[in-house]
Amino acid sequence: MLINLVQETNSKSIIGLGSNWLTVADISIEYLEENPKTKAVSTEMIQEFLRKGTFTNHLPPFLTIILAIQYFERVENNTAIQAKIDESYIQSQIMLGECHVHLGNLLDTDPIDQDETAISGNVNQHVRENDCQESVSHYRAAVECFQNVQKLQIDALPDHFEEFLSDWLKDLEEE
Repeated sequence: MLINLVQETNSKSIIGLGSNWLTVADISIEYLEENPKTKAVSTEMIQEFLRKGTFTNHLPPFLTIILAIQYFERVENNTAIQAKIDESYIQSQIMLGECHVHLGNLLDTDPIDQDETAISGNVNQHVRENDCQESVSHYRAAVECFQNVQKLQIDALPDHFEEFLSDWLKDLEEE
């Protein structure tokens, strides 16, 4: 994979690559929102993308977000190894948090939105509960990233992520 070709210590390059995947994820999510009846991405389609580097449909957001996360986590690991927190680390934490928000949103299932004919009864409920737990874990990971950013540079977090963080912290206090 391309990440192995980038110098392990060049955080700006790694962030650039992760940012590209995050942009592709944003485009894919927008495409799915505009085309809700789009055929689900199959394992074969993902294998085709990994093998050929091309995709006949849209790229699946899960795949592109996971690829982006790998890059941003590499920056996090580099920072830990170098014991040096800089602007690259702050930027990677913001983008890593954004990736987790996206994953949380993609996994956040609403019973009203579920296709009850696809999976029946208790199995469907079980799937929704697992997705919900997974969704919450990604939202919590985003909160952690955004809190890290605020501890390091109070004004670095974009407004929409400050609002997300504030809402989540209020919800956590109420629990």
